[in-house]
Formats: sequence, structure tokens, C-alpha cells
Amino acid sequence: MNTKFVILLLAFGLILPITVASFKLVDAEKDSTEGDPKQEDDFVMSDLTAEESSTEKFKRIDLDIDEHINFDEFLHSDLTYERMKKEEFDLYDKNQDGLISKSEYNGKHEEEAEDLKKHQVEYIKDIFEEFDTDKNNKLNGNELEKVMLKKFVLKPKGDFTLIMNKFDKDQDGEWNAEEYLSFDKDLPFHEFVSAAPAKNLRKKIESE
Repeated sequence: MNTKFVILLLAFGLILPITVASFKLVDAEKDSTEGDPKQEDDFVMSDLTAEESSTEKFKRIDLDIDEHINFDEFLHSDLTYERMKKEEFDLYDKNQDGLISKSEYNGKHEEEAEDLKKHQVEYIKDIFEEFDTDKNNKLNGNELEKVMLKKFVLKPKGDFTLIMNKFDKDQDGEWNAEEYLSFDKDLPFHEFVSAAPAKNLRKKIESE
């Protein structure tokens, strides 16, 4: 057999599998993205939001193609907002059936309330650990002024005692955790001024 012919056959035998494998690889990569709704949605979303003319936007929103946009259709005009609401919807829809049951709705709000409660507990714990210097589980006037300065960069316009008395339910001259939370929730900003320029004072307090 001709030597050149044998070499050509061997070369063809090596190249063909590689070529076929390459096509299979391309097809496999293509197949891996096809049929994935999330990836398709992400592509459509980014494509539409990139450059969408008013005419294109109208056609997309006008779902029943009647050349008019009703309110329900108009709600879909902002793709970013729609996507954000879809993500929020999914947080409620625990079983992902496309519907939010009453139990799922109430459960989500109970979960948020529990998270808020945990956050408040940690927040109060950190405040008292840092500023309750006499460790009596209450904050006196001096301790509270340090809280305001370090955490809020604020200082009272006048006598801080007057502010304290408004939230001091048991009138013992100090705030417990509940009284501090009440103040923190309805912080009377009009009673304070910015303490931002007082950098030296803040450094002094932090060093104590």
C-alpha cells in the first residue's frame, strides 16, 4: 500500500473523532442553556433593559395586542421593578406553586417579626455591653449621651434630662432596655444637633 495514502488515512482517522467531539461539545454547551427558564429570562431581561425604544416597550406591555394599555398591563412596564416584585413573591411562595396562600402570607410576616425581634435583642445587648459602664442593666444620662454621640453622631440641644424624662416610664432617672427601645424607635431628632465637628470629643469618649 502507498505510504502517503496510509499516512492520509491515519491523519483522517485522528482528525475526524476530534472534529466530531468538538461538535458534540458545542451541542452539549448549547443544550445545557436551552430549556433553562431562569437563564432565558435573565437573557431576555438584560436584552430588553439594555436598549428598548418606546415603541418596543409598548408592544411588550400590550399583552392582548389591542393597541391600548390597561392598568394591569401598565404594571409590567418597569422590568426592574417587576423582577424585584417577582423575587419578593417567591419569598412568600414557599412551595413555589405560583400562588401565595394565607398561611404563606402570614408566615412570611411572622418570620419578619421574629427576625426583627432577634435584631432588637442583639442591638440592645451590644448597646448595654458597650455603654452600661456601671453594669446595672440601665443607662444613665452620661451613658446615653455617649450612645448618641458614638452611634448617631448627635448631641442634645439643651438639657438631656428633659429628653430622658419623656421616655423614663418608671421615673428612676435611668433607662432600661424597653425604655431605650422606645426612644430609639421614636428618636426626637428635633431635640438634637449634629456632633460631627466634635471629632476630638468623640475620640476622647471612645478612649474612655
